[in-house]
Amino acid sequence: MSSATTIENSKKTFIATDAVGAYLLTKLDASGNVVVATGTSAGEARIGFTDRAAGAGEATGIVLLNGGGSAYATPNETVAIGDALYGDADGKVSKTADGAIIGYALDAGAADDVIELILA
Repeated sequence: MSSATTIENSKKTFIATDAVGAYLLTKLDASGNVVVATGTSAGEARIGFTDRAAGAGEATGIVLLNGGGSAYATPNETVAIGDALYGDADGKVSKTADGAIIGYALDAGAADDVIELILA
């Protein structure tokens, strides 16, 4: 991680339906709770990244995609600074162009590292 803090952005607390890891892309389920976003299609309604891990039924902060600023994310492959990143399986981000751009890497990192990205 390149910096100790993220650029100011919007965050909201949600309840996790199932256990979620930190720095993963999420979406809402039918009850309004968050689950890990597992698809790569542009139609998946992703809302943001977890800011910490949470167990099933626990609260977790979500850094909202529409809030601007930056967020921490977990890539599924090696990324370089400036790479455009997209949603991928298991709540991770990828360089593979599939759906809407989530953001741009501010850090270089390998698969499963934690990197900072500027939200698109």
